[in-house]
Parts: sequence; C-alpha cells; structure tokens
Amino acid sequence: MTLPLAAAVAGTGLADGALHHSVPPDVLGRFAPTAETAATRPWLLLSAIVLTRDPKMLAVACAGVVVLVGWAEHRVGWARALAAGIGGSLVATLVCDAVLLVGAGAGFAAARQAAASADYGVSAVVAGAAGALACTLPPWPAVALTVAMLNGLVVHHSLPDWEHVVAFAVGMVVMGPR
Repeated sequence: MTLPLAAAVAGTGLADGALHHSVPPDVLGRFAPTAETAATRPWLLLSAIVLTRDPKMLAVACAGVVVLVGWAEHRVGWARALAAGIGGSLVATLVCDAVLLVGAGAGFAAARQAAASADYGVSAVVAGAAGALACTLPPWPAVALTVAMLNGLVVHHSLPDWEHVVAFAVGMVVMGPR
C-alpha cells in the first residue's frame, strides 16, 4: 500500500501542478469535498486523499506516507495498515464534517466557514496508520508518536488537526486490544 499511495500522491502532484506551484482553487473544488458536499458526492472522500496544495505539502505528504504508513505496514501488515489509514481518514472526515455542520447550523461563523472549505490531503491516512503503529510499539515510542499527533492540535487548533486525532484513534481501534 505504501508505494502505490506515495506514487498516487506524487503523480497527482505532477498532474495538477502542486510540484511547481499552488494548485488552483477550482481543482480543489472539483476533487475535494467540503462538509457540505461529502454526503452528496462521497467519491470525493477518496479522490481528496491524493491532493496536495503546493510543493511543500507534496513533499511532506509523500514523506509521511513512506515513513509512517510504510512503518505501520511493516509492523501490522498491509491489510491492517490499509484499514487503519483509509478507515481512519474516512471516519475522521465524516465525524469532523458532522460537527462542523451542526456548528454551522447553530450559527457559528467559524464552523460555517470551515464547512465550506475543501478538505483534502493524505495526512489523515498517515495519522490512522500511525495509530495502528503506536499499538505495536513499546510504551515510550508509542507515547512520543501520540504526542506528535496531538501536537498540531495544541499548536494550530485547526480542522485537520482534529481529523488527525480522530484518525489516530481509529487506527488504534483497528488494532484492537493488546
């Protein structure tokens, strides 16, 4: 799963221009869902996984896939890594979308704005695989990986950070009890 996923992210980055410059918003609008469109165009949940915004995101995304998803695949097998990564990404997106839509419906401007923005990238897949990986590590490396996943939430407080936390938890659930 690791190499095909990294190749899909890199290939999409080449095709949509993310290797050289920022991707035009209309590309993201066509291939990435918002909380408002995920239910009506669910296939976008999968196409959005391979999208990146610019060269920096493309490099970080490919590195995350190769290192963390590859490590998880090595430790837990490709089927569990796939279930944790893709399952974590899908569940995290749907959970966060539901919260945003409730917040937007309640009149919160920040939730309304976030619900209308495109949600894309492979980071939630990486977070889900990292959750599965954490279940196989000794306590200190597992704690370090968990803290790394929570760090974004503490620093940025953004929607992707919440998705990473949910995806990481789903990855741990996929592994089941130790």
